[in-house]
Amino acid sequence: MLTDEAGHPLQYDVLGQVVRPWGRRADYATGMLAVRALANAWLGGRAQRLIKQGGGDVTPVRLISPRLKAASNVQIEKNDIFVDTPAFRHRFDFIRACNILNRGYFDEEALRRAMANIVRYLTGPGAFLLIARSARGCHVGTLFQVSANGRFLDVVDRFCGGSEVEWLMLETPLPEQWAI
Repeated sequence: MLTDEAGHPLQYDVLGQVVRPWGRRADYATGMLAVRALANAWLGGRAQRLIKQGGGDVTPVRLISPRLKAASNVQIEKNDIFVDTPAFRHRFDFIRACNILNRGYFDEEALRRAMANIVRYLTGPGAFLLIARSARGCHVGTLFQVSANGRFLDVVDRFCGGSEVEWLMLETPLPEQWAI
């Protein structure tokens, strides 16, 4: 089982097959809803206890490409995007927010708060932001760039139709000091 640091399930491996802990609409018809609920309750609870106690066969894994980790000009940061981190403001030329900003997990108010924080972390005109998620075997997302005049985000490219929250990102106000 793969969990986050708190022990919340991210993925199960059942006889070499990946089983996701979250439900899908098809689960109602196939009965997988009950299987997922049982796995989450039994295994998820057990994982959380083991992580808290520090026992069991727990191995921390950083889900970062070794090539990216070795790049001297790349900085990887862990952050709660729903809480403003002043030390991150105007610090990044490129931000990748993947598999987090989607309407399946968060309501519009939470998404707007996270997006406002992310935009504040960009360095300004010319900086890039990628919002993406995995869906049906492809990466669905939108690549944005802060416009040259610093007044809005431009859509640079869309992958597999673009992000489902692209419209919210385009409505996110940019810092006033960027405007030329």
